[in-house]
Amino acid sequence: MGRGTAPAGSLWRAKRDGPAELAAVHPPDGEGLPPEAHRLAAEAALHAGRPVIHSAEGRHLLTAVTRAKPAAWVAVVEQGAVPPRQQAIALEGVSSALRWLVWAIENGLGHERPSARAGLGSEELLSLLAVALEPQPPTQTALAVTTELASILGAERVSLGRAEGNEVTLRAMSHTANPDLRSALVRSVMTAMQEALDQDAVVNWPNATESGLALGAHRALSGSHGASVIWTIPLRHGEELIGALTAEFTTEANASDSKYAWLRRLTSLLAPALDLREKAAENFWRRCKRLVAEDLPEAIGWE
Repeated sequence: MGRGTAPAGSLWRAKRDGPAELAAVHPPDGEGLPPEAHRLAAEAALHAGRPVIHSAEGRHLLTAVTRAKPAAWVAVVEQGAVPPRQQAIALEGVSSALRWLVWAIENGLGHERPSARAGLGSEELLSLLAVALEPQPPTQTALAVTTELASILGAERVSLGRAEGNEVTLRAMSHTANPDLRSALVRSVMTAMQEALDQDAVVNWPNATESGLALGAHRALSGSHGASVIWTIPLRHGEELIGALTAEFTTEANASDSKYAWLRRLTSLLAPALDLREKAAENFWRRCKRLVAEDLPEAIGWE
């Protein structure tokens, strides 16, 4: 999946009492509704001071507003017609993504350059968040995100795992629509993720060999499948450990320190968006099971 699969979106910045000014647009080639439609949606959100749904040419423009000194930021994401019962959830998703995006920009993430080939500015961050917010099954979202990241980083492979109880399961592997969970490669990747999660530690193989961490699974993945550098980063949503991201590089030159630092910060931006998509897609009984597991012990005084 390429960037064109993500919904069109835009990011706007407005100084106090000033007009909304375009800061970034996705996709950059101008697909989607005209910028004027996005500007009107952004101005409506600024005037209301809260997320709104703006209609244009038979489509819904979902907006979110966050205020940060010295300016306010507005995100606009195009969707098809959003059913009324899903509108509140859709708006919350855009609002959450905007908060993370503004945090990333204010902390310099949108100005770093992981490689000369793939300079990441606000447009690239907006692209990744648009991919994460596209209304599709979580497995397809995960595939789109891992494939996008592999392309940006120049990695041989990027994999995403979901923590379920004390075990990790593979959600996606870049450029692979239906990874065989019984294959040696998938088992090796999942074992490496489990190794990082069990220690609640970020692993940068082989640079982590002096860290005192158990690294047998990463050593085996490297030896069996040709990766000279492996990064595994546990993913958190708040205090909850929700999974892990593993990036494999066949050449050390592609795995620069700046990319590593950038990816570590990016995971804190994307993890909550992916977690929200996963939980929003749960069926009724699975959601009940999760809520009971999370809330019942506290309610009856077990915690």
